[in-house]
Amino acid sequence: MKIRFEGPHYYCDADEAVFFELMYSLPEYVEVIGKGRELILKLENPVSYESSIQLLTMFHRWDIDKDVLMPLKTKENENNDLWNKSVKYV
Repeated sequence: MKIRFEGPHYYCDADEAVFFELMYSLPEYVEVIGKGRELILKLENPVSYESSIQLLTMFHRWDIDKDVLMPLKTKENENNDLWNKSVKYV
């Protein structure tokens, strides 16, 4: 599976490091390729519930468009509040 998205804005080097560490920690992680701001995340199928929620959380945290994650939406995770674009946590 390939997920193509615009990379986030990082506030410091540590912020960027955490983003990529979380991505690399996904059990299904194969690689990430970047060109400019565009990133392509390659994952093995199937993507687990835990990994889909981790990606959803990462995209929410770094304000990345979650529409690209729609192929990961299942009956198991569809009730997670983070699918709702209007959800804002403080």
